[in-house]
Amino acid sequence: MRSASVSISGVALQPGDVLLYRRDGFVAWWIRVKTWSNVDHVETYVGNGQTFTARSEGVRVFAFQSKGLRVVLRPVRPYDAVSAMRWRAGVLGQGYDWLGLLVFYVAAWQGSRTRMFCSEAVTRDARAGCVQPFASHVDADRVAPSDLLRSPAYHVVAWA
Repeated sequence: MRSASVSISGVALQPGDVLLYRRDGFVAWWIRVKTWSNVDHVETYVGNGQTFTARSEGVRVFAFQSKGLRVVLRPVRPYDAVSAMRWRAGVLGQGYDWLGLLVFYVAAWQGSRTRMFCSEAVTRDARAGCVQPFASHVDADRVAPSDLLRSPAYHVVAWA
């Protein structure tokens, strides 16, 4: 039976917490180089040992993984988990936006509206949960995982 809560460095994760990762592999390395950052992946903790994000498998709810976890951010304002869950239901199963990931810093056009990459999914999820990580004119297609570290909507609760 899965535990109802997960603890990182003595901090119990809460729905709406943003989890920043450093992973292995070429794509992860490329994201870090492209964004001048030490993190390359982001997920939202949704509770019950599960996270929401976009991975190569698509936009889904996944079992929480601690491997590669570097930072846990918590929203400064309350996260509306119910509203976020309603929004999430409409995007689950979308594909991963490889093209959007490839061009998110070099092209003048956005990626697909039927596919997402991780930081795009997490930013849209936060907005659905009434947390505004960035000004409303900032398209989620333009957000890198490391941008969330600089968002005034979050504070650091754990360095893993």
